[in-house]
Amino acid sequence: MHTYDIDALYATIADDFWTERRRANATGGRNNIQAKGDGPEKAVRDWLATVVGTNYRVTQGHVVRADGRKSKQIDVIIVRNEATATMYGNRGGEAELVRDECVAAVGEVKSSWYDHKEVIQSYAQMVHDMESLQKGLLIENRARFGNIQGEASLHELTHPITGRIWLNHCYTFTLVLAMGKCNLKNLASDITKEGIEPRDAAVLILDENDGGTISIPCRAKGAKRVMGMQCEVNRSSAETEMVNSWATLQEDGEDPRVSAGRLLHLFLADLQLHLSTWSWQFRDPRPYVKLSQSLRHRHPNEKTTA
Repeated sequence: MHTYDIDALYATIADDFWTERRRANATGGRNNIQAKGDGPEKAVRDWLATVVGTNYRVTQGHVVRADGRKSKQIDVIIVRNEATATMYGNRGGEAELVRDECVAAVGEVKSSWYDHKEVIQSYAQMVHDMESLQKGLLIENRARFGNIQGEASLHELTHPITGRIWLNHCYTFTLVLAMGKCNLKNLASDITKEGIEPRDAAVLILDENDGGTISIPCRAKGAKRVMGMQCEVNRSSAETEMVNSWATLQEDGEDPRVSAGRLLHLFLADLQLHLSTWSWQFRDPRPYVKLSQSLRHRHPNEKTTA
């Protein structure tokens, strides 16, 4: 039987990201932040597009609501692969507009942890944007806890009802390609201070010299710790009162490439678990047509008819 080295495989993927970072630095220069970010962002999107499955697609742009509110520009948006997800498509690198009900995960890609406070605040803004945009009439997705009961039936989970938003938090992540000025000692506490709850989220740092670091939700279960999405997916009815916390893990083996690759693999498995247990809701896209009225420039003499 043939075998493969999974550590070597993911070390190569991390290498691809670092190669794009070096190329962007060389061609974009110090003073062109957008150019420095475009290469790594595209490399991460291209990689994720190959591993999220046929039910999802990967894009970049803004997440929007029918009332006209939208998120900041987001580097990575993983959206349900349905026609109802798209409000304005990507044409030649333009930012896409996707409807909030269909977004399962969002992420930022940073070429370096250039400023500790700024990077965390940028991440927090994305998290709070998504929480605000996806807030509405909530029906709990109990499938993650292995206990379908109450208002959410199995039929409802597999055949969503128009007008309801499912209580499945959007997975949010920041992927950084150099340690920079990151304060690892205070990383978990600083994330908490920004109001980012340890739930369906990850902060991943891949560094060519220092290896990998990840901050991820964690909770104690007996003598062991449960990490990442497992905190929610395997939570039993008796554990509903247990609270998650942030835990920072660091891989510091002899080969930084391998260490970074291992945590990249952990991050991917965590994200894929989220996507496989995520319930979605499609609203009728027609309410979004109302946006055109608020965005249109009106002139004083224009007359409208009912």
